[in-house]
Amino acid sequence: PSFPGLTERYHEDALTVAAHDRVAQREETCDRTVYTDGAAGRKDGAGGFWTTGSPHTPSLPTRGHRHAGWYATSYQAESAGLLETLCEIYKAAERTRGRAPRHFAILTDSQSLLRRLKRGHLRQKTRTCQEIWTAITRLADLGWRCTLQYVPGHVGILGKENADTVAAEAAEAYAKDDQHRTRCLHYGAMAAAHRLRAKRKLNEKSA
Repeated sequence: PSFPGLTERYHEDALTVAAHDRVAQREETCDRTVYTDGAAGRKDGAGGFWTTGSPHTPSLPTRGHRHAGWYATSYQAESAGLLETLCEIYKAAERTRGRAPRHFAILTDSQSLLRRLKRGHLRQKTRTCQEIWTAITRLADLGWRCTLQYVPGHVGILGKENADTVAAEAAEAYAKDDQHRTRCLHYGAMAAAHRLRAKRKLNEKSA
């Protein structure tokens, strides 16, 4: 993927104008524009996305979200939103296999996430970022391109504000879902037990 405008800084007075110009340029040059955002609540975090453009070029949900984990950080929530976006784009790519390649613009306000991803597939430390790169690679194999670009948040960009609302609502819903919380605790306990067994085996071998 390309990462244009990653670390650009603007004077406060020109920030809104520059952001809107950047968004307009992307919406003109790409088949679809997708805004992503993350929300880290007191208990649960979630990432969400909101798409703009014609719903038939190609078929893609208008909105979507993914759970980021219990007590997730803002970075984890942003990562979850981007991963969910790429997974939905890949589903659309598989449904339209054999047609002309598409170009998507994915806009996020997380510069830390973009900087991390720009380091390349082999230098990712978190599982979510590794899965993001895997999804990007699979899309490239189908001839589809994704442009990941920074856009500031809370400057009146409608798609960005909608993505923020989707993520916040999803985080609140996950926090109220007791069954979902039970599953998270169950899987967390299983993962901890697995790590403990692996550590014991390693100690036995070294002894």
